[in-house]
Amino acid sequence: MVYVMRRIFSKLAFTIYAISLLMVCSSAHAQDQAPSFCPEGDAPLYLHAVFPVIKNANIKDFVETNELNRFGTIATLADLGNSIAASMSSSDAAPIKELLSFYDEFYGYMVKNSDQGVDGYISSKILSELEALHYLEQIPKRRLVVTRTDTLPDDVFRYTMIGSYSYLNDGRVALNVVIRNTKTGEQRAFAASGKLSNASKDIAREIFDLFYLPQPPRFLNPFADSELIEIKSGLYKNRVEAGFADQICAAQNARMLSKQELRLATALGKYVTGVEISTSDFYVISDRDKGLMRFQPATGECHKVDERAKTSARLICIRDK
Repeated sequence: MVYVMRRIFSKLAFTIYAISLLMVCSSAHAQDQAPSFCPEGDAPLYLHAVFPVIKNANIKDFVETNELNRFGTIATLADLGNSIAASMSSSDAAPIKELLSFYDEFYGYMVKNSDQGVDGYISSKILSELEALHYLEQIPKRRLVVTRTDTLPDDVFRYTMIGSYSYLNDGRVALNVVIRNTKTGEQRAFAASGKLSNASKDIAREIFDLFYLPQPPRFLNPFADSELIEIKSGLYKNRVEAGFADQICAAQNARMLSKQELRLATALGKYVTGVEISTSDFYVISDRDKGLMRFQPATGECHKVDERAKTSARLICIRDK
């Protein structure tokens, strides 16, 4: 066993060295925009059928037992495979073949030293569930091709899988699978937990959807040419005195939001607008006919600001870029 693993790690060391040279030579030719993970069209997408799966709980003991801790901070065999693949930024066939060869040998070791066959079961179960989904979903044209060959044309996308699992309790496991595009180095990670059979099915469904669901349409951000500014304040919940809201925004070379704009910003969320809106709190807004208003997004409650009462509320301004 020690001989087999030394052979694998020897190949790994050479591979990392070769890929590092490749990265230096090819960095000048990097494209400004990377291709999509799953390209559109009818071209087949090839997935490497050799699917290594490891048990997380045994990795530390395994490394120490075989005196392989000289590789430093690499904690799991999954990290070893990913450390090779993460360095790939070229479609050159040589490093890709090295990665697939590493997975081939790793898979052989996994089968020989499987934890009561669980590793091999997960590997075959996920692949068989992927196959079953092609029939259950009645896919009119099959795009995902599972193959062991490492001689595919250089101009096609190739994908590899590597997985890990951990025992939880009551016969449940936590299952993790990484899908990597070996042409771009980009990866997608999936996780599921539960009974082993159910977790494998859930992972297979997520992988299937990755390759077959159409890409979402390009999102049009209505605030793309503007920026929202959340006014911070020493008052409770970052409130400001509502009667001065228009002056505060003007000091930022901005204006106040209308009710419609605040509703829209609430619906889009902070990852689009850059501000997090507390729907249960009141915000001061500008109404063209009624002037300053206090508006609560959650209920739609809206009141005219009484400037004499020194009412406070949160404030978000909008400024053109």
